Amino acid sequence: MPVIVEIIAGAPGAPVAEPVALPLILARGWGCATCSTYTLQADTGAGLGNGVIGIVNHGRARTPDQWGALEAWAWGLSRAVDYLQTDKAVDATRLGVEGHSRWGKTALLCAALDSRWSLVYASCSGQCGAKPSRRFWGETLDNICGIGEYHWMAGNYLKYCRHWGDLPVDSPDLLSLIAPRPLFIGCGTKDQWADPHGQFLAVQAAAPVWKLLGGRDSSFSAQPAPDEEAISGDVGFRMHTGGHTDELDFPTFLKFAAKYWDR
Repeated sequence: MPVIVEIIAGAPGAPVAEPVALPLILARGWGCATCSTYTLQADTGAGLGNGVIGIVNHGRARTPDQWGALEAWAWGLSRAVDYLQTDKAVDATRLGVEGHSRWGKTALLCAALDSRWSLVYASCSGQCGAKPSRRFWGETLDNICGIGEYHWMAGNYLKYCRHWGDLPVDSPDLLSLIAPRPLFIGCGTKDQWADPHGQFLAVQAAAPVWKLLGGRDSSFSAQPAPDEEAISGDVGFRMHTGGHTDELDFPTFLKFAAKYWDR
């Protein structure tokens, strides 16, 4: 069966909460798995000496060009794919990855770096996700460079604090690396920190790459209205009425995924 892997926080040794969308996923006859990022790499700068990054560096401080936590999490998700490919109950050609907020950023990176993910749902991913870095709205690159989030990215990323215009790449480049596989972006009208309009602009900028690679036209003449299901092409978009959550867009994502998995 197809399997959707939901990226979660979780704490080592703690019980894993049942995914909110589990009944919807099972109702389609699909499997659902979870992967806890905290078992791979701590979500703190103080934790960079431990976890995947710490093991590689033997506990030494990382250099400016080495991984941040997001990349360590994405690496761990690829190891989950390694396992799923050995499970005879799983159709490893139909694996989807889903994440919300910082795990939405991770989901995009997972799919960009590992083509074995056949489709991806990134919810409210914001800065370092689908939101353009060179756009002054909501969470900015400067916020990521702060004490609470700098560990997400490689140290070299911090060079662009306060002068985003010098950043040589932006979120449409990240999205384009997923093409021509199906991509679904979810966001909320009240989640302005994650910049829903900016995420739409990134989708609009990246959409021609899907067309270039033979995918179905995903261009938009205008931003879809709140709660409108824009899933006719290979890049789906929905901006729910509400705040920072992936639950409200999950039914649309599953409908989007079914276009490919139920063939």
